[in-house]
Amino acid sequence: MLALQRCLKSHVLNLATLIFPGIAFGTQLSMDDLVSMDLESLLNVEVSVASKRDQKVSEAPGTIVVIDKKEIRRYGAQTLRDILNRQANLQIIGSNLYPENRITMRGVMQTHIDNNVLIMLNGRPMLGPIAGGINLDLYRAFPVASIERIELIRGPGSTLYGTNAFSGVLNIVTQLSEESKISIDSMAGSDNYSSNQVGLVLKDKIVEVSSFINLIDVDGDAISGITDEQGTIDDYNLGYDGYSGTLQMSLGNLSLNILRSSTTHEHHRSEFLMPTD
Repeated sequence: MLALQRCLKSHVLNLATLIFPGIAFGTQLSMDDLVSMDLESLLNVEVSVASKRDQKVSEAPGTIVVIDKKEIRRYGAQTLRDILNRQANLQIIGSNLYPENRITMRGVMQTHIDNNVLIMLNGRPMLGPIAGGINLDLYRAFPVASIERIELIRGPGSTLYGTNAFSGVLNIVTQLSEESKISIDSMAGSDNYSSNQVGLVLKDKIVEVSSFINLIDVDGDAISGITDEQGTIDDYNLGYDGYSGTLQMSLGNLSLNILRSSTTHEHHRSEFLMPTD
């Protein structure tokens, strides 16, 4: 009987993988580990991005990827760009006008503006002031330590979400811990790269508060001897600095989500022209 149950679970797992090829369970488990799980656990991952309500991935009407904090930590991702560039059919791209500014999903990339994939924070759309978004500050500086999971749905979502959901929807879910805690994550690298993330989670019987901030600074490469479109010869600097902070608060049936971010870098405009003093 045990051998029969094990065989049945293995077939169900293989069938689920074929039917829902976009599902990522968030942990890199061996086949033995997966087979040892009960059948309900295998298909009981819940998401909300597909239909604006919590439901099992197996019942969600869409091709969904769920990336949890354990997978992010195991990979060592330091930016949202690091996380998203690992996903199939998805890439963070840019130009000299807006470097690392937008998501291209399934090859859709029409403009410099990030307006084909809707980005949400805890189910709330984040729409920038210019046709959808100048989002390089999110991809570079968003505090990765604050992420509980990322829900990514590929394919048109405009019927459900409206503006900017033409080729997909990305929902970033930040964490509310079971207990109060303080976290500090720092990293340094070449080109004077530094990233410092500080997180504070407070929890009591009445209110839950989660706040994270990331400060980032990098000199970047300085490519010398570059000639712009007016013939000016100068150095092309790729450094930048910025910050991004989140605040999530829950009080009974009320919730508050705040995101503040900013990034500064040398702007080389739509034509490749060197910045002027």
